Amino acid sequence: MLINLKTISKAWSKDAKYKTYVDKSEINNKLLDFNKNLDHGGYNDETINERSTLIKDIHDLESLEALEIAQKAKVHWSIEGDENTKHFHDILNNKISQLAIRGIFVDREWITDPYKVKSNFLVHFLNRFAKPNPSRIKIDFCFPNCLSSAQAGEMKHIVSYNETKHVV
Repeated sequence: MLINLKTISKAWSKDAKYKTYVDKSEINNKLLDFNKNLDHGGYNDETINERSTLIKDIHDLESLEALEIAQKAKVHWSIEGDENTKHFHDILNNKISQLAIRGIFVDREWITDPYKVKSNFLVHFLNRFAKPNPSRIKIDFCFPNCLSSAQAGEMKHIVSYNETKHVV
């Protein structure tokens, strides 16, 4: 199945490239004819419009070819990489090994097994960031240094520019 798909894909690609080549050569031949007619003085608005359309068609075909070449280069680079790829992977792997936690000290015991290290970290942070206990101490006390309701209302009052200037 995969081999058939690959051969069909290659045949389609070959046909598409051949069709593009034929179209491009036909457009170039038509352009040569238009240029000969223009050199001999046989031109009008219609022929100039047709010539500009043909030039646009050639430009479109060439930009399509450029996109295909760029796509091939991207695929080639992603598969094989380039001369910098190994260097960057070495840097990343070195950084990963430097940041790796080799072991932890729990209950006066040094743990180096990666699975146990991970589970101890999980337990620690689950306890650390768990919801607080609902039976916590609640303070039900009236503090003597509280603002009265009149003072609290004054705190919400908008201060004018003149009041600020007078204070400063």
